[in-house]
Amino acid sequence: PEGFEVRDRYNDSGADLNRDYGLYWSDDSAPFSQPETRAQLSFSFHHPPVLSLDYHSEAEYVNTVYDGSSVTPPEIGTVLEFGEVYAQPASLEVIVGYEWYAAYGSCQDFLHGTLGTLAYTIETLAPTNTTSVVSANVSALQDLLAHLQDRMVCGRVTDTSGRPLRARLRVAAQPQPFLTTPGGTFCHVIDADPIQWIIDAPLHSTGTFSMAAASIPDPLVFQLASSTASFGAFRVVSAGDLGAAANTVNPAYQALGTPDGRMFLLGRDGFVVLDAGLPLRDVPGAELTAVFDPARQGARVSVSVSSEPVGPFSSCGEYAGDFDLDLSTCGVTGARYLRLANLLQTPQAALDGLLIAPTAVPAAVDDDIDGVTADLDCDDTRPEVGPGFEELCDGLDNDCNGLIDEGFPVSSDGLIDCTAPDAGPDADADADQPDADASPSDADADAGTDADADHPRVQDGVSCACRHTSSGTTPVPFLVLLMIGALLLRRKIL
Repeated sequence: PEGFEVRDRYNDSGADLNRDYGLYWSDDSAPFSQPETRAQLSFSFHHPPVLSLDYHSEAEYVNTVYDGSSVTPPEIGTVLEFGEVYAQPASLEVIVGYEWYAAYGSCQDFLHGTLGTLAYTIETLAPTNTTSVVSANVSALQDLLAHLQDRMVCGRVTDTSGRPLRARLRVAAQPQPFLTTPGGTFCHVIDADPIQWIIDAPLHSTGTFSMAAASIPDPLVFQLASSTASFGAFRVVSAGDLGAAANTVNPAYQALGTPDGRMFLLGRDGFVVLDAGLPLRDVPGAELTAVFDPARQGARVSVSVSSEPVGPFSSCGEYAGDFDLDLSTCGVTGARYLRLANLLQTPQAALDGLLIAPTAVPAAVDDDIDGVTADLDCDDTRPEVGPGFEELCDGLDNDCNGLIDEGFPVSSDGLIDCTAPDAGPDADADADQPDADASPSDADADAGTDADADHPRVQDGVSCACRHTSSGTTPVPFLVLLMIGALLLRRKIL
């Protein structure tokens, strides 16, 4: 906001926000040093975006990943495909960021490299005001969203009882992982055929599922069985200062999971911050084991832990080669995030994976007894709040999607009006023919009416829940993305 007002790329703290994100990061402090980027880190983890657009005003490009590495991702074909869909109506040119100039710690690199988001930087020479940006880009954005809706696959991950799981997914032909929401839902563009899904969640067995692209079930639901085996890191929070290792085939996601022979090289001054996926507590013995490339004997790392993704971190000391970590040596009773930093110029440490003891995970807590444990519930003090719950007009985020009372009528003063009649469009989408108000005690007559007017979020037999299908009318998150894309203006100056 400050940068927009003063027409400068830095905020009031003197930080360049588009160099403060946690992948291919390189600076003097630490990634996510600013409240704005920390907010993005938190929001994107809880609501993993399928598509992200940053609007800058330096040139006329659709800038693609990566900015901080000369190595393009395996899914570059899909990245360029979507870039061209946007570029043509906007009269822009698609360019890989690093081929233009190297930029370290950009938002698009972070979102793609840690969450699998199709992330772009739209360079548009219409920076006079937000209206000019909208005029120059709205047609391209509409085309892109329509293409996305046609191409993405959506589904849900649960345990064998149907309880939603926070999971990490990848497709065998597309190794970049992506995450579900806390409610277990996901959407992603899949190009493989047949599709082989590999799905992981802490304290659950890895699930492998195969299907033909033309035979994807609707709804698409994957179930994972519980497991007492050790599990690996769940996601990459940040990785940077990789030096020459940034320009080799060395994706940070190779540090995830249990040891599998796929190494992540930290680089000369490099570091990585890993999320265990669940809080860990100090128990007798080691809580986790870190396994490194045996070919790099003598490599040393400094180790620290935290309960927050950006710290503060408590030092656990220095280690050479594989090591067992007892949280008591770090002076803490619990942690979730592990930071490893390379110490030697040669050999440099290469992490194979972690083995996290299931006994280090505290027993599940469900204080509000709503069937959703505290690790998945956005408010474990209220039984009416939980991922996927029905949104009520009560001033709360009942479905844990980050929005309050969405889908309910808005009064003339801009406030949610819980007493307004149900005036949603009917089954034929005749928005000019509002439904009649009716008593909430009445039953819904059929799919063409909402006779009981009990919940505008479910109108005329059509639910606004949108993550489980790629057909039908444009879903709510796409409309939100449209508004965000239309209003965002960020300056990018060489």
